[in-house]
Amino acid sequence: MIEIIKDKVSLGSLKEEWNNLVKIFGFPLLCHEWLASCAEAFYQNSDLRIVIVRSNGKIDAIAPMAVIKIRGVEYLEFLGSSFLYEPCNLIYRNHESLRILINQLIKFGRPVCFNRIPYESPIINMLSDFPKSKGIFIKRTSSGSAFVSIETSWEENDKNFSSKRRYDFKRKKRIAEKAGNIEFKIFCPPIEELSKHFATAFRVESAGWKGRKGSALLLNERLKNFFEIYSSLTCQEKTLRICFLNINDFAVAMVIGLEYQNSSHKKFSSLPLNQAINKNSSTPKKLNLKTSINNNCSQQQTKMTFSQIHQHSLPRELQSPQESEDQPELQWLGHT
Repeated sequence: MIEIIKDKVSLGSLKEEWNNLVKIFGFPLLCHEWLASCAEAFYQNSDLRIVIVRSNGKIDAIAPMAVIKIRGVEYLEFLGSSFLYEPCNLIYRNHESLRILINQLIKFGRPVCFNRIPYESPIINMLSDFPKSKGIFIKRTSSGSAFVSIETSWEENDKNFSSKRRYDFKRKKRIAEKAGNIEFKIFCPPIEELSKHFATAFRVESAGWKGRKGSALLLNERLKNFFEIYSSLTCQEKTLRICFLNINDFAVAMVIGLEYQNSSHKKFSSLPLNQAINKNSSTPKKLNLKTSINNNCSQQQTKMTFSQIHQHSLPRELQSPQESEDQPELQWLGHT
């Protein structure tokens, strides 16, 4: 049975079933909290086209889509894609339910866009196998998310750095200490204190290059609203992590992310909220990054993923093979 959800109330009622299916993927940006926040912040009810495939009373597949207009043409996009440009994927129990899902998307008769699909996803082969008489399949190369594999304790992992890099970290710490007392904080706040900490995070972000270029969240009410909605939900779930580097109790760098379970492993995924105040010095940002990785080692996590950061932006010793994280962009242009 196929069901089309076109309102936010009905979407909200699917949380438990939705998240049970997402456990197969172990990826937080497919969870109900993220996509319901996208629906709330970016779309009207009339835009939603959330396709649900059911069998034996259970959800077997989900396509969380919405209608957008690009130069006057209506497209179907994965929820939030054109606003956040984060990795996406259809949610499915098996290949048969995925095939039913894709067939339904094509029946809508609109172009379909997927930004940053996992390179190994069966969606790619299924769309490419459709006859050209039904439409045109376009695949574009897109770089993946940077990540750090954590397989040892921090003490062991620290040895992977060259002596020059270890000296550089110590030197940057001494530079920061000259400015005052430094303190690192990594925590999930009580829900009643969340708005205070997010106000600090927004202030740090807007004081850096994003504020000068006009792309900071304080200047984009829609994106700011999304992160406030989403952080409230993840704070209640105790998965939100806020990482601050303070100098004399004043935040100068921050990373905001999620701690989540994937199979038997704990992982950390940063959100597109990481910034340092002074663009002319990488000291606060690098120190905050190093401390975040240190914390993940101590928590016995196995991987850190960095949203919208390219692999080559990480210190060389932390870089993992880029090809395993490629996330191509897909388009299906059906014939009418």
